[in-house]
Amino acid sequence: MAVRKTVGGIIAFMLLGIGAYVALLIWCCVDSSRDGYPYTAQTDIRALTKAVQIYKADRGELPSALADLVAHGYYDFIVDDPWGRPYEYSEQPPRFGLPDANFYIWTSGEDGVYGDTKQDGDFGSWQIPEKSL
Repeated sequence: MAVRKTVGGIIAFMLLGIGAYVALLIWCCVDSSRDGYPYTAQTDIRALTKAVQIYKADRGELPSALADLVAHGYYDFIVDDPWGRPYEYSEQPPRFGLPDANFYIWTSGEDGVYGDTKQDGDFGSWQIPEKSL
């Protein structure tokens, strides 16, 4: 009888340990999946920037909105940024002091405020080195 209680206790302890390990693993994976969000935004903006450049080269004018890229076959579909907000697009810079460009595409990162001092994924097309486009 004492052996049975000991085996049962060991099994219960092992199951508890496995459960804690699985919970920790899930927490780490979910938390770390957000680490790639800024990189995803940069990749999206790089692709959108290239599509706008091709659109302008072919049609002689900038699209009035990113949706025009889809409507005219230059892009399959426009995704939201990794934080669930649409990418911003304008011929006007989102703030003063940016380099001159024909257009600007940007995301305001996790907090939705562009240009604040937080390092939360703010990124714009003007930050892409010209040679990488």
